[in-house]
Amino acid sequence: MTSAYISVAVPVPGLGFLTYRVPADRPGPPRGARVLVSVGARQLTGCVVRTDVLPPTDVDVRDVDAVLDVEPFLPEAVIDLALWTADYYASGPGDAIAAALPPLATIESERRVSLTAEGRARLVEPLDETAASSVLLRALATGQAFSVRELSSRVPEPAGLSHSLRQLAKEGLVSFARELRGRASAFRQVRLATLTTAGQALLEASGTEPPSGGETLGSRQREALEALAGSPGGIDTRQLRNRGVGSDTLRRLAARGLVTIGLTGRDGGETGGLVDVHVNVPDPSTPRVQEVHRTLLHVLCELIEQKL
Repeated sequence: MTSAYISVAVPVPGLGFLTYRVPADRPGPPRGARVLVSVGARQLTGCVVRTDVLPPTDVDVRDVDAVLDVEPFLPEAVIDLALWTADYYASGPGDAIAAALPPLATIESERRVSLTAEGRARLVEPLDETAASSVLLRALATGQAFSVRELSSRVPEPAGLSHSLRQLAKEGLVSFARELRGRASAFRQVRLATLTTAGQALLEASGTEPPSGGETLGSRQREALEALAGSPGGIDTRQLRNRGVGSDTLRRLAARGLVTIGLTGRDGGETGGLVDVHVNVPDPSTPRVQEVHRTLLHVLCELIEQKL
């Protein structure tokens, strides 16, 4: 196997596509996959936009640090729309693609500062408590590593923070390190449809004799109910759409009480197995889950009002 070369968009304002090498011992990421790459001294999450890149001959190419997805994380249509938007508004392609990613979908490095052994020894000596360097050393005295952003809230004059840190580093009193923050296991909202008791009864009745009350099923509705009857755990609505059962069909079934919708968070709990269309926000933060739920409920209310 030979190394592959890919074109990556990273969320750096005004920066175009960057070329990286994928070593032969790593899986080749498809278009739309996320990769962890080095940009200068930082590590950022980028999105693969091209996989048919020829190896450059006049420059050294960095390897990707990690391949986060073996399948496309963003659909082709979303990438094309983001690139069109970036071109139309003359912005960086990485920023446009980053805006299309769901929350908590990226990993990036963060510079952190900590005291060295010499710095801890300096704290034992008399210090000029009014000096910016002394204030910084006191802030770092806990032994914890702080980000520059965190330190800025602990000093009275954050404007000169970077200069003071550089001076302390030259004296060997503090050291810098980069740590990765974020996670690659970003979530997608999945809508699951399952069959209700009423839907099962109507499906069975319509298969033997005309149902009472004049209730009938269209061909797509019957197809949806039959598919759901064979999947007690529910089916992703995207899979149903691939079978030709669209969202309009599911909404009609839901309006008849044959399909219900549930909104959950975290791991979905027992509710996920009791509803027909399960919208789960698998995030541990209750406020974030509620924020997404409120948005979805507003959208549902607007759709209902349009039908009245």
